[in-house]
Amino acid sequence: VAACNNWPVEMNVVRGMIVELPRPLQVSFAGQPVVGDAHSMLVGETGVTAFRFLFEQAGGKIEWDAKNQRVVAKKGAGEIVLTIGSKVAKVNDKDVMMELAAFLFEGRTMVPVRLFEEGLRAQVEWDPQTGRMVVAMLADNASQG
Repeated sequence: VAACNNWPVEMNVVRGMIVELPRPLQVSFAGQPVVGDAHSMLVGETGVTAFRFLFEQAGGKIEWDAKNQRVVAKKGAGEIVLTIGSKVAKVNDKDVMMELAAFLFEGRTMVPVRLFEEGLRAQVEWDPQTGRMVVAMLADNASQG
């Protein structure tokens, strides 16, 4: 909710405040909806999705480092490191700035869908009429960084 309203995380909601909530978002990869136990959503104007489901559909493998609150994702020779609370993703040792910091939702690491475009050379198309976001990624793009 904080991200939807451009509030600091420690902001308290009080009676009478108008609060913008995340809206549902359908994300598709290779023509198929990305389905998982944490739903994709619009946070403000930013589409976010569970990193695991989209990255694994592209053929990658994910490891969760609970102690450091980070995800290490590998595909081929490529590596992506995401840290909860950080707007910086490491893609093959290069810093890629995200619109929102990675965050946990329903036990999943959520990231802006644009990370796949900016960090993984995917094509992301948004259709506001349908509320659908389509991600197209070549099989080897995630390993190229």
